[in-house]
Amino acid sequence: MAFAIPLEVATVPETAVALNVMTICNASTALRTMWRAVDVPSAIQSIAGIIPSLLAGVALLALLHAHHTESLRVLVGILIILGGIWLLLRPRPRSIRQKPYSFVVAGVIAGFFGGLVGIAGPPMVYHFYRQPDSIRVIRATLLTIFFALAVIRLLFVGLVSPDDLRGMQQGLFAIPGVALGTWLCVRYPPRISGSALRFITFVTLVILGAMILVGEIGLDWVARLGKG
Repeated sequence: MAFAIPLEVATVPETAVALNVMTICNASTALRTMWRAVDVPSAIQSIAGIIPSLLAGVALLALLHAHHTESLRVLVGILIILGGIWLLLRPRPRSIRQKPYSFVVAGVIAGFFGGLVGIAGPPMVYHFYRQPDSIRVIRATLLTIFFALAVIRLLFVGLVSPDDLRGMQQGLFAIPGVALGTWLCVRYPPRISGSALRFITFVTLVILGAMILVGEIGLDWVARLGKG
């Protein structure tokens, strides 16, 4: 779905909305079997940081889309590449749990990413995988946070930029595939290491970000040649 941006099938705001719909489907499907593992205090602390920066990110997205479309696409490309690089980092689990404020700070960073481009995962994933918790607890808590972020974002977009909710249609079309893929991954976990999965995600995000940048910068270069 994110490849709709470089292919210009949908606008950046609409694509972000579609990603929110798919996130809600993915998280709700996976949490059916692991909701008891959620670390509620950490989730609440993270969401507390997410809300204000999420609203700021959505507001900035609306402003850039209205007045600086080209700059917005370049910014999205850069942020997607940075997100891929962030995922490639290998966090070392700490022996002692970090302070509550660290979850709020991570939430602020993730909320801004999520508000602007609908991709909030990398900073939050990195922070949680540094905690001395089991993988099951970390995954269940992250899914809960991403679910809440997606719901809050959709509600706010509906208030400030309801036209962008057209992207929900694209997200709804993807729900059967997302639900099936999530169920299969939960029922039959793929035999692939975390490092390999992070690398695949990194490559995908870098390719996506590069496509957006090359497409936008290339079009600008062609336009300038035409004027010359």
